[in-house]
Amino acid sequence: MKRILYVEDDSTLCAIFKLVMERHGYAVDIALNGSDGVAMHMAKPYDIVALDYQLPDMTGLDIARDFLSRNKELPIIIVTGRGNETIAAEALKIGVSNYIVKDSERSYLDLLPAVVAHLERRLEVIQVMKSVEESLRESSEQLNAQLLTQIDTAERYEQQAMELVEQAEALAVAKVKLDDYAYYDEKTGLPNLRLYLDRMEFAFGAARRNKKQVAVMALTLETERFSNEILREVAHCLGNLCRSVDTVGRLDDRNFRGG
Repeated sequence: MKRILYVEDDSTLCAIFKLVMERHGYAVDIALNGSDGVAMHMAKPYDIVALDYQLPDMTGLDIARDFLSRNKELPIIIVTGRGNETIAAEALKIGVSNYIVKDSERSYLDLLPAVVAHLERRLEVIQVMKSVEESLRESSEQLNAQLLTQIDTAERYEQQAMELVEQAEALAVAKVKLDDYAYYDEKTGLPNLRLYLDRMEFAFGAARRNKKQVAVMALTLETERFSNEILREVAHCLGNLCRSVDTVGRLDDRNFRGG
């Protein structure tokens, strides 16, 4: 069971967050200030960390910098009521995995399970990539040792070189897959929740500056009734109907009846 640390000074939001995430099979611990959150994570590191931006004793970004300096691959989500583009840009710059803005209806809490599930998939791909890198390193060390200690046949060296090339290709494929998981939906190829939220933040910021409005339309499909090929074709058609400045995205259907 994945362990989540939520650092938030609003006890009501903490209780709701804990209830929502535990329903999805996660173990959740709560810290009401930054100092307690840091101490808890240092005592026994968590798998995922969610941070409120404004805390009584420090900011969520301060904690994120500290945690990421120790483990740059730790999944961290900043949850804040201050929809500030500067804060969002700084969070992503230091390596925060996602940035969510609170809303008065607390509907952002419904998105959290999908965000966390995406981070879990991203971690799985990273682990695959690490495994391939380690295998490549070990193979390289073995080849170097053999070159220093014995003379072998050209055929043997050629075979070892081919194995190294295959492992390097597997590493490249893993890195490409990691990028796809980070920004695009697996079934449709559309921007996923993370990229969708980033573009929404950008659109809202531009609308505020230009005193204009942003239109959001939701389309629900019962994905279990359609093959991935049909879903991709629907995504392609929707993309053709929209302008180049518009975004067609897909939210994770595990939190909706359709996708």
